[in-house]
Amino acid sequence: MDQLSKDLLSRMYAELQRIAADTDNDLQQAEQSYYAVESAIRDLKGHVATHDFKDEAEEIRFFKEIKPMFLKELVYYTELYYIESNKPVGSTDSVKRYYSKILESLAAFFEKNRLLYNYYRSDKSDMDEIYFLRRVSLPPQQPVYTLDLDPGFCTPHSNRLGKILAFAELNNFLNQALSDEPQQSSPAENRKKPNRVWKAAVVSLFEVGLGIWKSGAVTQGPGGFQQFMLDLGDFFNVKVGNVSRVVLGMSYRKKGRTPFLRSLVEVTERTFDERDL
Repeated sequence: MDQLSKDLLSRMYAELQRIAADTDNDLQQAEQSYYAVESAIRDLKGHVATHDFKDEAEEIRFFKEIKPMFLKELVYYTELYYIESNKPVGSTDSVKRYYSKILESLAAFFEKNRLLYNYYRSDKSDMDEIYFLRRVSLPPQQPVYTLDLDPGFCTPHSNRLGKILAFAELNNFLNQALSDEPQQSSPAENRKKPNRVWKAAVVSLFEVGLGIWKSGAVTQGPGGFQQFMLDLGDFFNVKVGNVSRVVLGMSYRKKGRTPFLRSLVEVTERTFDERDL
């Protein structure tokens, strides 16, 4: 079950990467991503219905570490679609007020769910058998609505954890939107763009960019890694999409996280061997 679930999660993240690169705005991305995640969750539910967990440890891993990742994406894109479709058309100040009001409601949600949020962030495990096993019928430490939940495919705390993780992502998205940096419209738009065009997959550019950034080979100015990737995308005339989500998807690759970088090393070594410069 572990491997089946992880394979499905990897395919879902790959599809979300593709959507992020192909869509023109957050509203389009949210809608298409929602349907992609919904389809993945249907497949996941089918796996759970036809395969047994080998032991309680595997069941806990599934409901604590795997299923919340799917739910996080579903809730995130549902909420993002609502937020962007209701965003006021007008001044920057009105949009900032709109985002700030949503951030206030997110803060109230985190306060209400502080117990489970801190439990997860602290990497604790002493309550796992109560939180993440389906057979447990003990009352939760906080009231959790369960009447509409499928008892074979969820635990109340697993669903709540997925929502917490989604709202944490939304919190990051809104705070980034409120900040002055990074900006999708970079100063490079005011000058003539270079004629270089990135021909490989967008995720391959991320392998290169992440290596450059983490090695300290470039000055790490305002906007951090996200702005750096926007600048690379601008230079190579390619849309990089949602930076944090592309990087997250890379971490779930099954056949190595940096295949493009390995191919670059091979090509470079072969060039020296053949003296083909």
